[in-house]
Amino acid sequence: MLARLFAVLAAVFLVGSVALGALLQPGTNLAQAMLDINNATLDRFKAVSPVWIWEWVCVPLLVRPVWLLPAALGLIAAGVAATFNLGEASSHRRKRS
Repeated sequence: MLARLFAVLAAVFLVGSVALGALLQPGTNLAQAMLDINNATLDRFKAVSPVWIWEWVCVPLLVRPVWLLPAALGLIAAGVAATFNLGEASSHRRKRS
């Protein structure tokens, strides 16, 4: 059950990243996309997050292309789905003698 859930999440994230890459202008980073949605989003997020999280986590993510974050989440979800799927052996397999 969890393997299917993560497989669906992986598909959604990967299709979303392809859609973002195809529909937005080339070179659009996450900060530009967030500013296009709402101008105050980055200011509010910077105000509520600690300084070390803003400088070490948020700023490096904001300068990356906008499609990269959902693609990375999709790859992680696909890996988790594959990991959960490895534990379930099929009952229809024949044992070799």
